[in-house]
Amino acid sequence: MERCEASVEAAVNYNVYTPQSAWNSDDDDPLYRFTTRLAVAGISTYPEERAGDTYEVTIYGDNLGSGDIRATLKDVQARDEHGSPQYRSYRGPDIV
Repeated sequence: MERCEASVEAAVNYNVYTPQSAWNSDDDDPLYRFTTRLAVAGISTYPEERAGDTYEVTIYGDNLGSGDIRATLKDVQARDEHGSPQYRSYRGPDIV
């Protein structure tokens, strides 16, 4: 193995805090986003006919979660006294 890289990211869904992105959101989209990446690179030594060949393998994982972190955008949307979704204006049109 010549190189190994790993990264893990956990973030709030950008549609929650970026109004211009709200048009692309779905009420059932996750509130939190999780991404995992593992990359391994190296040079083969065996079998002899493949000695010197290079390789790189990348594995991705997405939205791994459990328990209370499975909330959706719909779960945290502001509601009025009747339980209806509230909207706000952003440069004219109403958005969630």
